[in-house]
Formats: sequence, C-alpha cells, structure tokens
Amino acid sequence: MLCIQEGWFVSIPFLVQFLSFLASSHGSNLQLGNIHFPVKQQEHFIQSLQDYEVVHPVKVNHDGHFLSHNISHHVSYIRRKRDIGNKENPVYYKINHKGENLFFNLTANQDIISDSYVLERRYGSLSGAKIGSYSGNSCHLTGTVLLQESVKGTAAISTCSGLVFLIML
Repeated sequence: MLCIQEGWFVSIPFLVQFLSFLASSHGSNLQLGNIHFPVKQQEHFIQSLQDYEVVHPVKVNHDGHFLSHNISHHVSYIRRKRDIGNKENPVYYKINHKGENLFFNLTANQDIISDSYVLERRYGSLSGAKIGSYSGNSCHLTGTVLLQESVKGTAAISTCSGLVFLIML
C-alpha cells in the first residue's frame, strides 16, 4: 500500500485536475516530460507510478443518472443524546475506470470525528490560535463500489477539499 506524507499530498487534488485538463485538451497521449511540478516530490511521485489513470467523477442519482459535475458534498449533522433515528442520506458518484462504470453508494461517516472534537488553528504564534468546536458538518463518506449492480469493493471518500478517495476492489 502506498503511503504519502501529508505536506505535499494536499496538492494532489489540484494535480489530478491539472492532469485531467491536459489530457482532455491534448488527447490521450499525456507526456509528463513537459510538465513542471512546483514541488519536486510530486514530480518524483508521478514518475514512480507504473500505471495510473485520470478519471472524471460525477455526482449521480440512485439510478446512475447524471446530476452534477460539482462533486462537493457536505452533510450537516449534529448528534444528540436521544437521537436514535437513522438519518443516513446516501450520495452517489460514478467514474469510468478502465472502460467500466464504477458506481459509488456512499453515506456520511459520522463516527470518524468524536462529538467532543476541538479544532485549534494557529496563525503564527500561540496568541494567534483560534479554538472551535465540531460544527457537525461531515464531508467524509464510506460505502460500496458497484459494477453492473454487484458489489465489487468498498470506498472511503473525502469531499472536504476536492475529491480524495481510497478504493479497494
């Protein structure tokens, strides 16, 4: 399994969009030799890959019909002690991978962040720190990957800033 440091991995969504733009505007023969990467680690990472594919995810409905190219999805949900109802509203995405349409059936992962989660942001020094509580806004999704209506794997997706995902087929 590939492990990537967070510091330069944050730029990967931009890189994927950039490569997608280049691939769509220059045909399918994308040559990385002419691309300048702002961070050398990104260039080394891309060159170390033996095989990769640029995909274009779309948001779809439960039947797989196109809804939007806007892939952002945030679920506003604050847990209450006596709230035992099932509030899972699924979200669906579709990508074409190696010539086959993969259908993602996902729900918000409410267990990824604790109710007592505290966010501290620092701006320079300790005096510039701002502390906030969990807003109940989840952009972390988990679910199944379907291919021709049969389950082929699982997925964990973050739509917080672009689309970052792990698929196990």
